Amino acid sequence: GRDYSVRLAPGGSDKLYFVVNYFETDVVNSGQNLFEYSTRINQIWDALEANNIVASPTKIFDNGVYSRDFEADGYEFEVVSNPTRNINLRANFSVRDNVVGDVGGEIIDYLTLNRGQWEPYRSLALISNPNLTVGNNIDQLDNQLNNARLEIGRAASDNIRRTASFFGKYTFREGVLKGFDVGFGARYTGERIIGYFNDTAGNLQKRTSQTYVIYDLKFGYQRRIFNDRVMWNLRVNVRNLFDFD
Repeated sequence: GRDYSVRLAPGGSDKLYFVVNYFETDVVNSGQNLFEYSTRINQIWDALEANNIVASPTKIFDNGVYSRDFEADGYEFEVVSNPTRNINLRANFSVRDNVVGDVGGEIIDYLTLNRGQWEPYRSLALISNPNLTVGNNIDQLDNQLNNARLEIGRAASDNIRRTASFFGKYTFREGVLKGFDVGFGARYTGERIIGYFNDTAGNLQKRTSQTYVIYDLKFGYQRRIFNDRVMWNLRVNVRNLFDFD
């Protein structure tokens, strides 16, 4: 990952400042579940070995786990304002794009390495299922891998592109309520990509979750005790105030 950040404080004051972050995050060779390709590959080797075309081939036992790469980048904007000693305000907004960079690259390498030994025997029947041939398995592997690789360049499932939050706190610094504070926050979550499907016309469609906002409420009381030697702090934090499910 790479992160770049700029912080601006107009007039050099901590009463107001802005932060802009840009980040890039790459996930390489993440283990994912695809189709169960190892069985089909091993069936090909079994057929070639049984017909004395190859001797004791090294079997593959990955059992459907393959690699998928992700490439993410995004921006985060934050503004913090302390207009008075009593008031603290903070707002945050972020945009994150996460796309699939590669799918099953090591399977492609494996097929490329061994295809030359398989292709001349496409008509050879499989031992475990004589109704199928080596060629059937090769074609099945190619089709399933090609379908899986349609994800490349597509926004990744579970990606939430936009989020935002706001929090404000008021602290009583004098009078009968001195030491008390109250805060209110709101957290916005944008659409999350659940997955993809083909509509009745065969066009690829994206399925997303709803957007939502969750509200928080916070109370606090702080004072010094034991001749100011100990700071006593009591907090009540109510997350998801309206119990949004």
